[in-house]
Amino acid sequence: MSEINFLERDNCYYALSYKNTNKIEIKISNFVMKILYMFPDGTDNATRILQIENDRGIKDILEICSSDFAINKFKAAIRSRGNFSFTGIQINLDHILEHLQYDEVVAQKVSVLGYQPESKCYAFSNGLLDIEGQFHAINDFGIVEHKGKGYYLPALSIINKYADSHTNEKNNCYEKGNMNFTEFSQHLINAYGNNGIICISFLINAVFRDIIYQELGFYPFLYLFGGAGKGKSSLAKLLLSLFTRNPKEISLEGDSTSKAFARIISQFRNGLFFFTEYTNNIDNRMTGFLKGIYDGIGYDRAQMTNDNRTHKTPVLSAIILDGNEMPVKKSALFSRTILLDFTANSFSEEETASFKKLENEKQNGFAKVLSEIFAHRLLFENNFKKIFYEAYDTLKFDDDVTKGLDERSIRHLAFLLTPLIIIDSQSLLPFPLHEAYTCIIKNAVQQNELMNEIKEVQVFWKSIEYLCGNNRISNDDFTIRHDGICKKLFLNYNKVYPLYNEYCRRQGMNVLDQASLIQLLKSEKYFIPGSQKGRGASITVKNIGSTYCFIYDQLNIDLENRYDLQNSIFNEKENVL
Repeated sequence: MSEINFLERDNCYYALSYKNTNKIEIKISNFVMKILYMFPDGTDNATRILQIENDRGIKDILEICSSDFAINKFKAAIRSRGNFSFTGIQINLDHILEHLQYDEVVAQKVSVLGYQPESKCYAFSNGLLDIEGQFHAINDFGIVEHKGKGYYLPALSIINKYADSHTNEKNNCYEKGNMNFTEFSQHLINAYGNNGIICISFLINAVFRDIIYQELGFYPFLYLFGGAGKGKSSLAKLLLSLFTRNPKEISLEGDSTSKAFARIISQFRNGLFFFTEYTNNIDNRMTGFLKGIYDGIGYDRAQMTNDNRTHKTPVLSAIILDGNEMPVKKSALFSRTILLDFTANSFSEEETASFKKLENEKQNGFAKVLSEIFAHRLLFENNFKKIFYEAYDTLKFDDDVTKGLDERSIRHLAFLLTPLIIIDSQSLLPFPLHEAYTCIIKNAVQQNELMNEIKEVQVFWKSIEYLCGNNRISNDDFTIRHDGICKKLFLNYNKVYPLYNEYCRRQGMNVLDQASLIQLLKSEKYFIPGSQKGRGASITVKNIGSTYCFIYDQLNIDLENRYDLQNSIFNEKENVL
């Protein structure tokens, strides 16, 4: 220990100096202090908890960062707490701190609640839940010890009792409650039917989101679709109640930006967030933000460097969306969701009773349910990848119902089935696994049918069907003829595109630019390129002009009942200019 250049007397500090052989004492404070805890992070933002007591016996506790030990900042911080004064200079303060730091207790500050990779625990604002199911509560200062290490959870520390910070985290409390995982799952299924089964799977995966994202590189949304009063918000808040005592939705219709949303969802690891009031009219930047969440990216922020680097805000938790509209603005967003339909008009007595039971138990907390899920983390770490790809192979190659689905749909199916297979091995599911398999696949097939209807090219054809039925396009714009092999549609694309554009904008749908849309149309199997020299892929038809040709029967639209067809065999040579 270095030479002590100060002394402590009557709750005051005195600086010591010597003139010849005479000791000189100069009073430099009316208080003394003790460093209770230090939270290192390798930067000037590292903080310490100080206990200060003045010469009248008045005590206070404050958290102060390393940069605030600069003399002027320190004096201001001390004075702001009341009758505490420091009149010394920087070297006096440094001497005192050097001495006090020998006795400080080091603890790690937990800035992101939820799963903690270092301690392998699950952090709440009021303590740590370990993988064995034991909860370790914080002390008055927000410190909890686990396996010989200290962790600082600031939200409920007496230091922040009156602070405006950590408002959201204060609600993320561990409240054990009475209901276990099996009981919770059974009531959820009783109340919400097949939707409840899919929600249980999504919930289990949320607790292990880091494992799943590391293995798959994506994490889909759960989208709750239906009108008001159908139970969407109530279900979402029941699921959120495992993580917080005050579950709240985050409205997409407010003034908050995608950056603000990204900051919110980066503050909790392996939990749930609920974004509500999605509409197809939301800002394109918000749509892009939501698509990025699927790939684990919140938003990119430029760094103040000369090499054009960016900082990516990570997405650390699962997302539930809800809305009265299907997310059809862009099929790329819809394909990133797992859609649940909430359109039932009435609820049975059993459904109502189970819902009320869950609502009543919500007041006591559902942390016991979360604890039982979290206890199987090692099981997930060791088995998720293997079981996921086994399920994927079965769905893609062996199941006649699913092997025709697109790649993303099959991956989402395996995503939902895998946690149920793992948990079923522990005999925790209140339903047979084959029932879950059936309902999850049925839901995916229905969503896939909807997906086919809202693809950009399909939207185009639906607009043509609508425009024809409303006499917005006529036989000056298209014709349907039979060439002896199949029916063909000849369409003046340049003339109908502005009408398609208008249709989409009125419907709140995404509008593809003219060049991109025709490229997509040409890539479809039903497109027939023209053979006329110098005309590219187009065909010139009398009375219509330059057209593109498509196999009519493969378009899944009905123009014939709205159009006076010529039944004669179509002769291309006679009808081209």
